[in-house]
Amino acid sequence: MATLVRYGPYVWFSEDGAPPGAVHAWSFGPWPWWGQVVSITAQPFSTPGADRHLEVTSISCHAAPDGARFIDCTVRNLGPDWTSYALWLGVVGP
Repeated sequence: MATLVRYGPYVWFSEDGAPPGAVHAWSFGPWPWWGQVVSITAQPFSTPGADRHLEVTSISCHAAPDGARFIDCTVRNLGPDWTSYALWLGVVGP
């Protein structure tokens, strides 16, 4: 039976937030990612009157020369308003 684990929230926060079009790179690890499926979701904090829209634009993994494994992602603010946000990772393993 598969195991489902959720990691987070990992928060990016500033007083004004990230401006429209801003891109942030994230790296998670080293963790034992081999043979696991990873999904990443970025969710903006809700503020009345603000139109906030985020996209995880890429997810990649790499193994360092010492064998350590990392998951990397990029988050982009697609909305017209500034935003702070949180990230969650969902991992499905054997």
